[in-house]
Parts: sequence; structure tokens; C-alpha cells
Amino acid sequence: MKAAFGGGRKIALCRELTKLHEEIIRTTIDGAIEIYAQKPPRGEYVLVVEGAAEPAQKEDAFWRELSVYEHVNGYINDGMTQKDAIKAAAADRGIPKRDVYNEYHRKEG
Repeated sequence: MKAAFGGGRKIALCRELTKLHEEIIRTTIDGAIEIYAQKPPRGEYVLVVEGAAEPAQKEDAFWRELSVYEHVNGYINDGMTQKDAIKAAAADRGIPKRDVYNEYHRKEG
């Protein structure tokens, strides 16, 4: 988990839920590693891991002044397929691919 999420990601360690010895520990992945290095885990666990933070969008991104159509075409002109260009533009803008696809084809047609 640490390799995938990083040691600072928050986690809840829920042990023996709905049972007499129910226990919930809220910590980080690094904290959980420390806890269980000293005392091995026993019983049944449910792990709840914090979701990833939203990536910060750069205010100075090259595509800010471009329309969706121009944005996609910029990637196509750089050698991407239309499908990959739509996917990349959607990722840049933080919107669904279908919205970029629909906007691109509305302008194209």
C-alpha cells in the first residue's frame, strides 16, 4: 500500500466490526506500519483508505486560452490519434471524455 499510495495517506484500520472487541484506529499508512511492527494484527480487518487529492490545475496551462476543438487539434498536430488527443484534453481540463468528444465533433461537423 505504501508503494502505491505513499506513507502519508490517511487510513482507518477497522478491526472486528460489529463484535465485542471492535476497534478503529485512524492514522496514516506509515503510522499503521509502525503500529503493526510492534504488535502484529489479529482478527478481521476492514481498511478504509483516503482518496487521492485532486490534482491542482495550473493557471498558466497552455490550453487555458484554447477552445476544446483547438486543444484537441493541438494534440493531433503533435502526432496523437484523435482518440488519444480527446483523452488527453479531457484529462487536462478535468472533464469527462464524452464532453470533449461531443464538443469536438460539434465544432468539427
